Amino acid sequence: NQEEQEEEFKIVDKNGDKVKAGERGLLLYYGGTVCDDGFDKNAADAICRQMGYAGTKNFRSGTYYNRLQKELEILLDDIQCSGNSWSSCSYSKTSNCGHGEDVFLSCKADEGEVFKIVDGEGYKVSDGERGLLMFNGGTVCDDNFDDNAADAICKQMGYYGSSRWTSGYYYEIQQEYEISLNDVQCQYSSWLSCSYVTQTTNCNHEEDVFLACTGGGDSTTSSWDKWRDVTITPPGDENSDSTQNSESTSATSKPYTRSNDNNNNSETYSSKNDLNA
Repeated sequence: NQEEQEEEFKIVDKNGDKVKAGERGLLLYYGGTVCDDGFDKNAADAICRQMGYAGTKNFRSGTYYNRLQKELEILLDDIQCSGNSWSSCSYSKTSNCGHGEDVFLSCKADEGEVFKIVDGEGYKVSDGERGLLMFNGGTVCDDNFDDNAADAICKQMGYYGSSRWTSGYYYEIQQEYEISLNDVQCQYSSWLSCSYVTQTTNCNHEEDVFLACTGGGDSTTSSWDKWRDVTITPPGDENSDSTQNSESTSATSKPYTRSNDNNNNSETYSSKNDLNA
């Protein structure tokens, strides 16, 4: 069986050897080529991430390795992805393409810190402390954000998982950043299982995610407890009713916290005042 003998996806040079991260080559699916019908940035990102890379650098199609390409079957066509994970994609294993439509792809490795957590001045927080979650220099919107997403992102940064998270407008510096990540949906607590969008148009900074990660054992949650009960009014809301949007703009809003009660494994909403009790 060809699929049992070949890797699902790989990128090869003109001799059929796998290329290094960042190098462009012919995209193969179980040893056959991939047609560009329906192929777009989502498909490119999904396939790169399926191979363990951070995303795509670029892609194109053509007969750049003509001698190699004509020896191979076209095994994948009509790829359409709603997100940037392979689980979001549909495709066909029958094709009406010629090798002039074969996809050539370049993937990028994880270059340094995609994610980081910062304090109110933009500096990285200490391990275990809560702060504003950043993705490639921008904030993260809370649409669809859940425990799986929090754990996956913390693990991506080298922690064991998340201790708690919330969203809101707590730092004046938030208005200085673009919102660079939204609709994070993770099937489980690994970033490779997550889909997301990087072009955000339906969020505001009152939906920015704040996150605390745990490094293992009984990590400190003091940074959460020490937060002052200060209300920050987002720009443009200065004349609004003082009670309006209190759940997202006040430092006394309700963060999502986890109970470590082994008897019921419950998950509860607790206010910051409750945490200080």
